[in-house]
Amino acid sequence: MTAQQILALKSALSRYVDEFADCFPKFDTRSHLKEYVQGQLSDLPRKSVEPMAHLAQVPPRTLQEFLSLSDWDQERLRERIQQIVARDHSDEKAIGIVDESGHPKKGNKTACVQRQYCGNTGKIDNCVMSVHLSYTSYDNAFRTMIDSELFLEAKAAPFWMPREGKVVGPYWLIMARDVLHPDEVKYFLSNAAPGTPIEPILHVAFSRWPIERCLEDEKTELGLSHFECRKYAAVERHLLITQVSHLFLARQCLRLREKKYRDHDLSDSHRQRRIDRYTDPEQRGQAKTDQAGFRGAGKNSALQRRSTAVAYQGPQQTITEVGHSVRAVEVLHPAVTEIAL
Repeated sequence: MTAQQILALKSALSRYVDEFADCFPKFDTRSHLKEYVQGQLSDLPRKSVEPMAHLAQVPPRTLQEFLSLSDWDQERLRERIQQIVARDHSDEKAIGIVDESGHPKKGNKTACVQRQYCGNTGKIDNCVMSVHLSYTSYDNAFRTMIDSELFLEAKAAPFWMPREGKVVGPYWLIMARDVLHPDEVKYFLSNAAPGTPIEPILHVAFSRWPIERCLEDEKTELGLSHFECRKYAAVERHLLITQVSHLFLARQCLRLREKKYRDHDLSDSHRQRRIDRYTDPEQRGQAKTDQAGFRGAGKNSALQRRSTAVAYQGPQQTITEVGHSVRAVEVLHPAVTEIAL
């Protein structure tokens, strides 16, 4: 990113944080949200309260009280995150993914800490477990967390409730075998409606990685596991504010990615115009359309590159590429019947 782009993020962050203003009845409390989010988005090696307070030039106790004692509506904050996602990133085929995450801790004073399996360390460890819900667009281009809770283990005897001798459902057992490694078989339980094509079921079943990437981003970039507070409400608030920071990060990543694609398209268009400008007019006149539908210059042209053409036939789409064989395969999008290999 350029210096100008980085400076522009400051005003973008201010506008973004203002969307949560009504979650905080007092101005000073509202300002602490921006200080906390700025700290999480910074390059601090550890993003616990004390270093973030020093970065914001406020006493550490103010941010500690912001998490544990200050009066603000965390449920409205949770809802506002979801409202922004629904407003700006709606996708009728969006996928919700639930996963847990372990946060190793020392001592026994932190809320919900106990010895249990921790995926972070890969063993039974002293840790806090949290459960998260992520939202991802069907094409996985946008992903973010929209809910988080601390995990409270319920210790009780198992029991079953009969329901007229029937299984509530319907549920479908999906078996997926890796064609490259036939010994690897995975099973999924689905409650999709009868008649649902297998392609979207498999697409959803194998969409675990977006939430894993969300957790990785929140831990490595935003300090999700760096909380140093003992009260249950304080840890909950830290999880929610981390979602606020992550949503801003996800939105900016999407914006910059789309800008990069637009700039790339413009660059290709500009390059083509320059080639047309410096190509001999007679050679340009020899341009012809080849059998795959590509418009190319004569064989002496400076432009000799591979291109992709998309041919349409009714609702179906066929993608072909010069110099490659094409074979029919099963794909997720119902309109695509063939893809180039």
